[in-house]
Amino acid sequence: MHPPQAPGSPQAVPPRVPGWAREALELAGVFFAAAVAHVFAGGLAEQEDGPALLMVTGAVLVAASVLVRAWHSRRGSGRRPAVLRTGRRRDRALAWIFRARRRRLAGGGGTITGEAGPAESGPRESGPAQPHPAESDTRPAADGLVAETERGADAAATAASAAPSPRPLFVPTQPGAAREAVLWRLRVSVEDRPGRLAFLTGVLAGLSVDIRSLEVHPTDAGIVDELLVDAPTSVTAADLAEALLRAGGTQPHVVPADRHELTDPPARALGLAARIAADPDELVAVLADLLDTAEIRLDEVAIGESDVLAGTRLTLAEARIGTLRLSRPDLAFTPAEFARARALRDLAVQIRAGRRRDGVTMLAAGREISVEQADRLDLAAVRDLHRRCSPDSRFRRYRTAAGPGRDGLRRLLTPGHAHTLLARDADDGVIAMACLVWRDGEGELGLLVRDDWQRRGLGTMLARELMRTAEARGARSVHAYVQADNLCMIRIMNRVVPEPARSCRDGILHLTADLQDQPRT
Repeated sequence: MHPPQAPGSPQAVPPRVPGWAREALELAGVFFAAAVAHVFAGGLAEQEDGPALLMVTGAVLVAASVLVRAWHSRRGSGRRPAVLRTGRRRDRALAWIFRARRRRLAGGGGTITGEAGPAESGPRESGPAQPHPAESDTRPAADGLVAETERGADAAATAASAAPSPRPLFVPTQPGAAREAVLWRLRVSVEDRPGRLAFLTGVLAGLSVDIRSLEVHPTDAGIVDELLVDAPTSVTAADLAEALLRAGGTQPHVVPADRHELTDPPARALGLAARIAADPDELVAVLADLLDTAEIRLDEVAIGESDVLAGTRLTLAEARIGTLRLSRPDLAFTPAEFARARALRDLAVQIRAGRRRDGVTMLAAGREISVEQADRLDLAAVRDLHRRCSPDSRFRRYRTAAGPGRDGLRRLLTPGHAHTLLARDADDGVIAMACLVWRDGEGELGLLVRDDWQRRGLGTMLARELMRTAEARGARSVHAYVQADNLCMIRIMNRVVPEPARSCRDGILHLTADLQDQPRT
């Protein structure tokens, strides 16, 4: 036996019948009704006058239903519907409650405006308030509803006062109210299971953290979520890391972020690609911005070396550029980041190859000379140029008659280290080389022209092209270190930049072209 329920306790809810059981019962009822109808109709049809009897029975049932419906409609035409009667009774009860409360508030010491007539203008006698004569006929009818309404209201008030008030997870900021916040970048590994992200956002909401953007990185081990969040100034990096762990995440990474990072990933990728399109030599700087990389090193391409993703290390091997080795000790690279880095590397290679095909055509000594940007694939042609130059020309350029070695030439042909132009003659191959080596936002200019092509204006044209490149990259100044008796190089600098700054030490003349103050000719 079930224990008796206490008065006022909620009634036990009967167990709910499953949906398939109800459908089975309904189907069984249909089958039973069809069987009964078949037996009844079949039995009558076997009789001699069975069909006529079925027709008469049907007509009688239809007529009876019509008569019963007409009788009910005629009987109920003079009565109000039950719903209307109940509604009017409730209205009278509520009106009586409203007037009674107004008298109770007014007490017995005065009149109520709009209710007292001329005969009631004097003070009333003490004692319980008497009902208005017009209400005497409605009060007995409303007693039941009044009592029920007041009992329900008292019970609701008692339950509301006894129940503990829920504690909110956070107090939302009022619209328009100023709120001091700090922007953070969060990265955490979570299990690839439905509801994990919702739970993570709920835990962050408990700290009044506002999520500005979310990016998902699929990995072999699960999902890596990267979030840009606004957190109150009272929330520290340790609090955010603890919240990520409490939400079931692993390997939390919390670093301050910049307001410029509040862009969606497609817009950011397009911006980085635009920088590569404007200058492929910006590849190293673009990769640093993309991956927040602590270290990027450019090495030689080893035989058989290819692109590799290995945890906190990433390798991008390309014969035209070299091998880029990226490391991030405190944060592993994701496959999505690896794919983006490779795409930017390929874009830089394709743009550089396109510029090589287009080139720049110049006229020198009445002949067309093509000028193109060099890379490491031009190493053999550059070494051949140095072999065909005289020792004196190599000495004036490098201050050594032997010239640079193989590794030195590779560095000059590495786009991230220097911007090198090669001048080619259709019949004579590479005839000149102009380099602009980058150092801390400044450039160092160097020219090497084959002896039989000197004094034809080729060095001046290449120097002007490098000056335009330096200005496009925002270089502050361009330097040239030449021997004091190298009149050809001094005249070239004077033609390109009027009155460059000069200083001489140990027989080496230092010429400086300030690109921000002086006009270029």
